[in-house]
Amino acid sequence: MSPNEFLRRLAKGEREFSGLTMHHVNLSGADLIGIILNGSNLHSSNLIFAYLNRASLIKINLEDADLSGANLSQSDFTLARMNYADLSRSNLTEANLTETELTEAFLVKADLTMSNLTQANLLRADMTSVTLSGIIFRETSMPDGQIRNLYEDLGF
Repeated sequence: MSPNEFLRRLAKGEREFSGLTMHHVNLSGADLIGIILNGSNLHSSNLIFAYLNRASLIKINLEDADLSGANLSQSDFTLARMNYADLSRSNLTEANLTETELTEAFLVKADLTMSNLTQANLLRADMTSVTLSGIIFRETSMPDGQIRNLYEDLGF
């Protein structure tokens, strides 16, 4: 599907786009609230300040995508691939990041309040000044130094 066709169908109210493939697409500031993009591939796309809250993004490929400043609250990223993605200053409040790949992701000043990071892979992710209140953190992959810093941030 072309980006123009996608935007046309989106404007008509369609929200189910599972299996969509669009690389390097510019969706900066787009209203994608409640969209279903399960199994889609948006590798290297621009989603700066996009509204993806309450979205179903299970098994999505957002590797090397720019999601800085995006609203991703209450979205389901189970089994998503977000390696090298820029999530700086994004709102991931109450997001489900179970088994999500976030290797070398840029999460500086992201809000992960009450998010589920069970079995997420955060190896070499930059988590400087991340908000982590109330997160679920089980079997999450991180280097020892990063884990120590995380526990310090959480007050342990």
